[in-house]
Amino acid sequence: MTSMISRLSGNFNPQSLKLHQAYHCAECGKCFSSLQGLKLHDRTHTGLKPYKCSECGKRFTQSPHLKAHMVTHTGERPFLCTTCGKRFTQSSHLRSHITLFHVGEKPFTCDDCGKSFTIAHYLKVHRRTHTKEKAHERIHTGERPFTCQDCGQSFITSGSLVSHQRSKHTGEKTANLARFT
Repeated sequence: MTSMISRLSGNFNPQSLKLHQAYHCAECGKCFSSLQGLKLHDRTHTGLKPYKCSECGKRFTQSPHLKAHMVTHTGERPFLCTTCGKRFTQSSHLRSHITLFHVGEKPFTCDDCGKSFTIAHYLKVHRRTHTKEKAHERIHTGERPFTCQDCGQSFITSGSLVSHQRSKHTGEKTANLARFT
């Protein structure tokens, strides 16, 4: 085969041959440069997760994923942001944090505390921390200022009242979306 390539192209470069060698997934057609990459990918189709957490039983397709997960049990946060002092469990989380919070302009500023953000959505999410603080205080005081006009049940937050009204009085189901801030 090498001699045929040499004759066709006039010169042979083994590196170019490696670039054209690919391993294809029979399920979805995705290409990989190594057989190991294809084998790891194959687990997405088979569901094979050979690595198990000894603490909680959660399973993973790759050993590094299990290792990264283990810090959730130890509480270890070895990756430090030198700008603000916040710590992270994974280096990729630190890199994302730096990109989102410490690079470039921050034109969106919170009126309550003065903290600035690169994206309007992050400011919107941040503003919830101020209402959550108030809501958390209400847990301790027992204050429930939001009352359902239909049944009289009261709630700590306006969002809880709205969810109650939708699920109990209008039949609507609301999605419970978790946000990372």
